[in-house]
Amino acid sequence: MPWTESRDFIDMYQRDERMNPLLLELAKLNYNITQSVYLKELQRLVDWWKDLNYKEKLPFARDRLLECSFWAMGCGPSLQLSKYRWNLTKLGYTATILDDIYDTYGSLHELEKFTDAVNRWDLKAIDQLPEYMKESYSALYKHVSEMVQDALIDNGMHVLPYIKEQWLNYTRGYLQEARWLHNGYNPTVEQYIENAWVSIGIPISMVYDVFGVVGHSINEYLSEFAEHWSQSDLICLPAYIIRLLDDLNTANVEMERGESMNFIHFYMNEKGASEEAAGDHVKD
Repeated sequence: MPWTESRDFIDMYQRDERMNPLLLELAKLNYNITQSVYLKELQRLVDWWKDLNYKEKLPFARDRLLECSFWAMGCGPSLQLSKYRWNLTKLGYTATILDDIYDTYGSLHELEKFTDAVNRWDLKAIDQLPEYMKESYSALYKHVSEMVQDALIDNGMHVLPYIKEQWLNYTRGYLQEARWLHNGYNPTVEQYIENAWVSIGIPISMVYDVFGVVGHSINEYLSEFAEHWSQSDLICLPAYIIRLLDDLNTANVEMERGESMNFIHFYMNEKGASEEAAGDHVKD
């Protein structure tokens, strides 16, 4: 990130014989202001995290708030993108929680109920969920509602249909994987990748990127972009690449744990190939 790299450049520059004291002072001031803004944002996120209290309510789930915060800083480092970083961090954190619910904890019946609740997008749907899911659904609903309100006030955009669609596609992707596992079904490579490029989370992340970064100047194009996201190479190609790279890097560990939801596993199963040959196919 530029912010972290600038710290190293400041250290090097102040040892340079041609150093300009005024320029150095301005660089340090800029660095300190940026750090102060990021720290205030992080404190606000920590307060939100404490209110959720997932550490006690969902002890099985990974706690990745700091990682998600640094990811958001890297995606949108400019100081004026504070709301964007706020929403993107919440996206990453919430998606990680849902990943663990769908992958390791929820029963198929519970996961179907949660996905149906996302589809209904109504707080009354919370009544059909088990206790541990109610907290996750409520937090997701509140987060999206705040984001929708901000987009309406700041840019005059009504983004709920697009954000809701992305969360529904994301949870449906995980539900499909859960059904395959529950039924002992080995999908074909094509079936797997057509589902997995969505469940990796890149489409929803990029829709967040678009609504979070752009301003009034291109609002007229946003709805068309969001409506046709599944046909956009801007979204599809990064999603396919990141899914395959992720599967390539985690295949060995996952298969040692007995987990099979991975492109490498399904390619080996379908083609009768070795793990090395499957990895080479992905690299090619």
